[in-house]
Amino acid sequence: VHGSAAGKLAVESRGGEFSLAVRQLELGLRQLRLGDAYPVFERGKLSGSLAFEPFVRRDNRGLQMLQHLSADLQVDIDPVTLAFLNLFTLNMKGVRVNGEGAVQGLLRYQHGQVLPGTDFTVAAKQMQVSVMDHDIQGHGLVGLRLGPETDDQLDLNFRFDEVAIKHRDESSPLLVGSGLVLSLGADGRVLPQDDQLNRGVSIGVQLENVAVPDLHVLQRYLPGKWPLELKGGDGRLSGEAWLAATALNVDLQLVSSNATAALRDYVFDTNIDASLKLDNPSLAEQPTRVGGSFIRLEGARLQRAGREAAPRWEAYLTVLE
Repeated sequence: VHGSAAGKLAVESRGGEFSLAVRQLELGLRQLRLGDAYPVFERGKLSGSLAFEPFVRRDNRGLQMLQHLSADLQVDIDPVTLAFLNLFTLNMKGVRVNGEGAVQGLLRYQHGQVLPGTDFTVAAKQMQVSVMDHDIQGHGLVGLRLGPETDDQLDLNFRFDEVAIKHRDESSPLLVGSGLVLSLGADGRVLPQDDQLNRGVSIGVQLENVAVPDLHVLQRYLPGKWPLELKGGDGRLSGEAWLAATALNVDLQLVSSNATAALRDYVFDTNIDASLKLDNPSLAEQPTRVGGSFIRLEGARLQRAGREAAPRWEAYLTVLE
């Protein structure tokens, strides 16, 4: 560490009381870790203010220290491990982040809460995000904001220039290519509170013509009563999906000129144009609406091994409610 700081420091020996109040901070940093599990960065610059209200160190180890921390910091660090973003997902069950990039911007934080005005970005050479049994890898930009432009909600988003997504139970990737944005929302509380569910957490994904290498992998995401079974082939997926603790909204479009599908016992090769729409503003109180979903099949031909080719046909199915 090198630089300057003006403030007050009080330390008692043998794990006793500690307090810090730095009003003017200008530091160059080589490495910072919060315990072995949370490497924060390797080198960079910090400027602003930093404080720890008085706390007893022996009773507040590791992440417990964060409930006593206040910070208003301008950061400019390269390289940085993206593991530091896990400090903002501690209250999001099952979310883990890793990778490497360069971070710039403003972080405002007080006693376990991200404050309005926080706005920083990470130019990530590598990004790995694990969420809801999916592993997402690639490179692009990470942004974290909280303020009027985000309705005073924490917005952590990952904009992938190149991406590969795989469900942990599948051998084939779900999606590959470019044009994917993953957004994690919350109320700004960072530290878990007595293992209670943070009902402000939401997960959203935006897709822009992303490649689906194996259509069969999509089958697990279709409603149980969906009439069409995807057997194979490839295609492209566009649209968006959003899930919160109490609500969901999905509007996705799939197109394929090389699909194998089945309706009951009939297996056929076909072009597919399909849309899946799901909407439920209150998951605990009402069923999910699927109105507006549709399937359009063109140039379909039944598979008849060793027999004369079947004639081509078309079909269109729409869901009204």
